[in-house]
Amino acid sequence: VGHALEPGEAFEAEQQLLAKEIMGIFDGGNATCRSSLSCCTGSAATVSQELWSHVKAFAPNYHVRELLDSTPRMLERHYTFYNLWDRMKRAGSMQVFAADCYFGVVAMLLNALPAIEFEDGLSTAQEIFLTAVEMLERNNDTEGANWTIPREPLELQMPFFLGLLPNNCAGSKLRIYVYDTQSFSVGSIFCSAGQWGVEVLLHRYFASSTCRTTNPEEADLFLVPDYRACHLHLAPTYMHKGLTRIEGDDYHSQIIRNHKDKWPSQWDQSTAILQAGCPKGRTLRTLPADRGILWNPFRHHVPSCEDLGCSHSCLRDHELPDWASDASFTRQFVVRHVHTESMNSWRSIGLRGRRNRPVRQRYRHPDQAEAQFQELLKSLKYFDRKQGMDHIFIFSDQGFIVNFTHTFPSWRDHIAHSIFLTTEAFTPGCGPSCFSPWKDAVIPGHIDMERFERIASFNQPTSNRSFLFNFHGRLPVNHDYYEKVSVRKALLQFERLADVSVGGFIEEYFEVMGSSHFCLVPEGTSSWTNHLYESFFAGCIPLILSDRYVLPFQDLIDWPSLSVRWPQDAVSLEMYVYVKDMVENRRELVETMKQRVDAHACWFNFYMLDGPCSPYKAILHDLEQRSRNLPKYLHPSHWLP
Repeated sequence: VGHALEPGEAFEAEQQLLAKEIMGIFDGGNATCRSSLSCCTGSAATVSQELWSHVKAFAPNYHVRELLDSTPRMLERHYTFYNLWDRMKRAGSMQVFAADCYFGVVAMLLNALPAIEFEDGLSTAQEIFLTAVEMLERNNDTEGANWTIPREPLELQMPFFLGLLPNNCAGSKLRIYVYDTQSFSVGSIFCSAGQWGVEVLLHRYFASSTCRTTNPEEADLFLVPDYRACHLHLAPTYMHKGLTRIEGDDYHSQIIRNHKDKWPSQWDQSTAILQAGCPKGRTLRTLPADRGILWNPFRHHVPSCEDLGCSHSCLRDHELPDWASDASFTRQFVVRHVHTESMNSWRSIGLRGRRNRPVRQRYRHPDQAEAQFQELLKSLKYFDRKQGMDHIFIFSDQGFIVNFTHTFPSWRDHIAHSIFLTTEAFTPGCGPSCFSPWKDAVIPGHIDMERFERIASFNQPTSNRSFLFNFHGRLPVNHDYYEKVSVRKALLQFERLADVSVGGFIEEYFEVMGSSHFCLVPEGTSSWTNHLYESFFAGCIPLILSDRYVLPFQDLIDWPSLSVRWPQDAVSLEMYVYVKDMVENRRELVETMKQRVDAHACWFNFYMLDGPCSPYKAILHDLEQRSRNLPKYLHPSHWLP
């Protein structure tokens, strides 16, 4: 006291304080838990015992990402752990936390990883992941400490998502240049979940493969990573169910770090739309903060933007009431209420601006998707050399807002010659013109490893299967989107039959699949569905009821030998009789088809990185064909002898 400490003295004092805090922690618990640093009694220097118990509850599921049920709500889980990690990091007290609850720190780090990647970048996420793995290698007695932290995801899934798992590119000699698309490909851990995960997995596979080249001159093809489907579903939505919202704010979370700053204000959204203009077939309209309501300018009191918080959107004409079709009113209203300050604010956020810091999470919205896709194209240095013919774009979900006919309406003017890897050939609202079998390739949707392994655990031999066929999922009776899907409505006629299982969602769905000879694969809101690929892991013969479903890997899979296609408009008792006859009178054929289904499941396992059978090998097969057939050029501006 009374004089400044020298650096050596300060370090010694810090170590003494650290030792004192750790000894204070060791005073609690018993000898057994102290030996494995797993007492987790809590302390003033760490967190409470109750909080450690909550961390423990999430330890077994750190790797489970439920993207389809998540958006901001699921992100809150990861940001809860991120905020705890950030508190520990800022206090410089990881050793104290580890002394208090060693496996609690490991669970904290692993659960925080998706948010760490969003906030601090991929390299920091890689570092934290390796720290957690190293901690488990030093002290691996989770069983003795009564903690459950699954090891398998640490060996395959997590290092794959983080770009830490090299592969041999299935032996291919292709040379692929992988663009660094910055904010367009942020969030590989979180966005790898669900059917949209192919956006991440194909990026990470090629970025870590022997096919990759950093020399554009030797590249055969150029991959453009873009986590479009995931990012479009991260944007805050009005009164999001289950979200821990900021008081007085109907959109943003208390828990997600700087949630409001990740999504430009409504004025900034409007400015982006005004700058980019509306795509063909859409008109600029003014809306209040609740986007589901348009107000009538001819009623007695017209609310101002100051009253309602305006935003401006590009809407299709059929989405507007009659009174909202006065374009002159809309233009005047927009000009009167959009200010220069808002435009400057949008520019300061910048779609183009790159700062010397980690690329952080940025939400995207369909209203801005046209401008954002064009921004992405402008960043592709080698696109114009062949008018994009050698560039690969991945489209993981062609339904509703995610497909490029909605998010990039002017695609024909920009990427018409590029290669599309798409889960669906027949895009709603676009039809066959969105897919060219000469340059594009259909790919399967991604199924999470935990999901298909659980499905496979119920895969029964033919002799143990009791149901002729099954379907459980979205139907007109349980989902508004499916009210007009006639083939799914037709399935309801089988509900009461004893030897089939048809209906809405059920808890024992995987068990039912594994006990059925056939799995129905009906068209939904679009022609493709992941029900097809899930049936392979259940050993269940696909009965495809989608006339426009273009099947993947046709050079490598003899589809007629392991599946049945039935006209979707002819779903009737005749189909039931046909299946019953096959099962009862052509048993040997059914058994053979089932064996072929089992043998071909590997083509849809996105965690089979190398080997003779994997989706990557099949996709590379398709890309090699297309690369060989590429013209050298279209119409270069000039050449001279």
